[in-house]
Amino acid sequence: MKNKTASRSKIPQTNHTWFLCLRELPLEKSEESTRIALLMILDLTQDEAIRLDIYETLPDPEFVWQQLWKSMSQPELKDQSAQRPKEIIFEQADLLKTLTPALREIQVGAHLGEPPAMVDALITGLIQSLSNSPQELPGLLSVPGTNPKMIASLFDSAAYFYRSAPWKRMIDYQTLSVFLDPPGERIFVQVMGHGGVEYGLTFYTSWEDVLRLFEHTDSPMDSLPEAGVNGLTFETQGNLPIEDQAGIRKYGWKTTGRKLYPLPVTFSKDGEAERPTRQDLLYYEALMRGLPEFIDRHLVEDGQGDFNPVEAIIESRHYDGPLRLTIHYPAGDLPVDDEDESWLDEDRGSIHLPAVLIEANRLAEQAWEEDEVEERLRLARDALEISPDCVEAYLVLANETKTLEGAQDWLEKAVQAGERTIGQEFIETTHGNLWYWREARAYLRARAGLAENLEALGRTEEALAEYTTLLRLNEEDHQGARYHALRLLMQMKRDGDAQDLIDEYEEEGSATWDYSIALLAFRQKGDLPRSRKALKKAIGTNPYVPAYLTGATPLPDEEPQAIGFGDESEAIHYVLNHYTIWWSSPGAVNWLKKYC
Repeated sequence: MKNKTASRSKIPQTNHTWFLCLRELPLEKSEESTRIALLMILDLTQDEAIRLDIYETLPDPEFVWQQLWKSMSQPELKDQSAQRPKEIIFEQADLLKTLTPALREIQVGAHLGEPPAMVDALITGLIQSLSNSPQELPGLLSVPGTNPKMIASLFDSAAYFYRSAPWKRMIDYQTLSVFLDPPGERIFVQVMGHGGVEYGLTFYTSWEDVLRLFEHTDSPMDSLPEAGVNGLTFETQGNLPIEDQAGIRKYGWKTTGRKLYPLPVTFSKDGEAERPTRQDLLYYEALMRGLPEFIDRHLVEDGQGDFNPVEAIIESRHYDGPLRLTIHYPAGDLPVDDEDESWLDEDRGSIHLPAVLIEANRLAEQAWEEDEVEERLRLARDALEISPDCVEAYLVLANETKTLEGAQDWLEKAVQAGERTIGQEFIETTHGNLWYWREARAYLRARAGLAENLEALGRTEEALAEYTTLLRLNEEDHQGARYHALRLLMQMKRDGDAQDLIDEYEEEGSATWDYSIALLAFRQKGDLPRSRKALKKAIGTNPYVPAYLTGATPLPDEEPQAIGFGDESEAIHYVLNHYTIWWSSPGAVNWLKKYC
């Protein structure tokens, strides 16, 4: 082991006894078996966890030593100081043999020993949690009246809709009134994706349901329509129901790109996620074929951050045949307070773009709409030949790249191109309002993509820096960067910074926010009235979280396919992303059990 004895032995030594184990854990899924590795370091004297890390493969002794030394020299909890324990008990003889010389040099004893009861209890719960998945959505072919050709037609329309990228012009709250003939029914449609986080569309069956979204209530669940929400989002293949993944392989349903898989879901008022009806699937197909034409040809900007009122007839089709869409914008008057008018008054001006960049952007837009991958790539490269500052072209290339490393290169170039186009001085002088310049949004989407990719690559510090930059440039956080930033700050135990972020968005009312507030209060103050009050509020926001966090209810290892408010899907989403954060916070889970 590499060891700088002179400097390391200066760290104060305590009389504490630590325990270290490194185990491979078997995970039995419904159709497959796999293994993960768990590194656990406990302070037996203080009865608290110092480190609880999960890896895909078993780390080597050198890596274990680095993590052990980091636990001594750079404790994750801010109320702890650097320290060397008196001794470390090892469970594995080979690891003891390998690490003993390095520990001897810093005067830390090492010997074999049996694990305390809490180790096996924790590992048993962890295996059970990761090995059990909740009942997932059935496949699209389970919807009565569907068949493989119908779903293939839906997938084709989804690929066209995604490549058309209508979210580049419309923001989430701008609502269209759409009359479908046949069957002679009116629905209200919103396009998702302007913030670069989640792409797709939602529709409502009444205008009253749309208005409920703007009601200021104590619980987000109260804003949900009684009839529920119909939504289609674009996901990676691994996030689709298993039956749909099998259908893609068996029937060759057409998709392109890493995130071009449609996931239509009906989310009911009581929090249940279901597959839409056959009629709703036909609606989705017709909308995805017809909306891009309406948005591109008929929506004209009014110069004040909105579009001129317009009504147009679009001839569309779905699997059962042709139909006519009569689309009106706006669908109605929305009850927007003066303080909330920023999303309507979104254009604060314009950024002058060179003629060559405008031409390159047109090619890149065309690339998004092409069916064939090779043609998309060709157009994107042609756009970059015209102007190397074309952010959209880099995003097309990143989207079509199969590896994270490859996508990273294109995303970095996209960010650099955006900075050249907008200008660093202009970026810095917008005072957190960069989102309100349309020409800057491709740059902000590129930064969001870069942050997500960095995190997927395990480059956590860099990912956090990107999310933080997005919050600085877009203070109203239209892109949802705050959720990612808070999770990483909590994970890294940067509690002061996490508290500052929570205070900045103090009106947030999600499970992520309220349970993070409770955990921070406990980590900083312990079991006191303030932390208990915060925990009570969090439980009121989502009462399902404690059962999943404590292991009373098995926890899946994948995200829910639809996430609501105050329900089990939100609880699973929160716990999957914050499980190790709670379990690595000494005493936090037992505290949670005490009051639940």
